[in-house]
Amino acid sequence: DAEFTVDLVDGLVGVPLKVSGPTNQIKVLVPGGAIAGAVIGTATVQVTAQIVGRSVFYNNSSFDNSDPSANAADDGAIAPDKTALLPGQTGSFANYTSYDKGINGLMLDANALQNRASITASDFAFNVSTDGINWTPAPAVDSVIVRPGMGIGGSDRVEIIFPDYAITNEWLQVTMNASANTGLATADVFYFGSLVGGTGQHDNQAIVNTTDIAIAKLASNTSADLTSISDFNRSGLTNITDVAIAKLNNQHSIPLFTAAVPPLTAPAVARTAVASTSTVRRAKVATAAMAATANRFSVVYIKPSAPSIVPAKKKSDPWI
Repeated sequence: DAEFTVDLVDGLVGVPLKVSGPTNQIKVLVPGGAIAGAVIGTATVQVTAQIVGRSVFYNNSSFDNSDPSANAADDGAIAPDKTALLPGQTGSFANYTSYDKGINGLMLDANALQNRASITASDFAFNVSTDGINWTPAPAVDSVIVRPGMGIGGSDRVEIIFPDYAITNEWLQVTMNASANTGLATADVFYFGSLVGGTGQHDNQAIVNTTDIAIAKLASNTSADLTSISDFNRSGLTNITDVAIAKLNNQHSIPLFTAAVPPLTAPAVARTAVASTSTVRRAKVATAAMAATANRFSVVYIKPSAPSIVPAKKKSDPWI
């Protein structure tokens, strides 16, 4: 619940509004007497969901206590140096991991999910590609859970688990659909890649070769954190096992492609609620329209044209 004021046109300032309700169904109240002769009433505004975070994490690694299930411990295995590849961007080492189990954990943080308790794998589409051009359905997910309020800024965290080793040395395309459960106005698309044993030390290409093997050898028997480029099995230590992983994946590569930009689609029709009109001084009635889009709403007062019943001498009166 909150209360604030909004400035209107024609010199009217500081009109009080009261806001209440959950973030996905905001109620706006214009208190009685706020504007003489203007519309007074309550309207409910529908707010669309918004993705505020996209992460990959190393499920079933030493950083989540080697637990394959989805739970709060997975937050400790989020790769802080990896970001989702978004439409229009070109891939880089920041967008793919070198984890030997491949891509097996994703997180999406979202505000205003419409029906978070009912979100399942059917609210997503997952595809994989080795060339960034041709895409095929990804292996089935193990689980999808929602952890309310555990995401960025108190958003809801959607956690997705894939089987270990199911998605390796390829790109994963993730689409969160615009559905009754998600509440998104349009689908959200992003990508993460996997190149097992890759250290990212090659200009403009993602490949594993003798350089990566040498890097793992040089770092042998040293501790490793989440951002290590040589701890391929995410054990918290670079050792002979990581060298063996790099050798096993020698000459594997993935393309650093540019993600396609989805075609423009007509935006969803904003849900607009208009309060009942006042019969007081019809010549100065203002109509209040409240519309929502992407977690924001506006309160707009529109002056109607002068009604024909107003005497000519009154037409010079100022409008609200």
